[in-house]
Amino acid sequence: ALPICRIAVFYQDDAFGQTGLNGVEKALQKRKLKLQGSGVYDKTKNDVSGAVKAIAAANPQAVVMISTYKPTAAFVKQMKQTGQIPQFF
Repeated sequence: ALPICRIAVFYQDDAFGQTGLNGVEKALQKRKLKLQGSGVYDKTKNDVSGAVKAIAAANPQAVVMISTYKPTAAFVKQMKQTGQIPQFF
């Protein structure tokens, strides 16, 4: 199996999401990797389309999702519609 080194983050625009994003960035730095891309959404609107567009453009092998159930499900569904199916965490 090939190593996963192109990693993106999908996160909600608040302290919870920002903390998660920072944690992923630190973990990647320890492994001498950089974030491939990120997408943020407003939790009051649950519109993930902008995040899908940003992350799909980055073409990641994996996406770490720092989000609640409904936007997570919408994000995965919309990512699949782009034809990209990275591993979701």
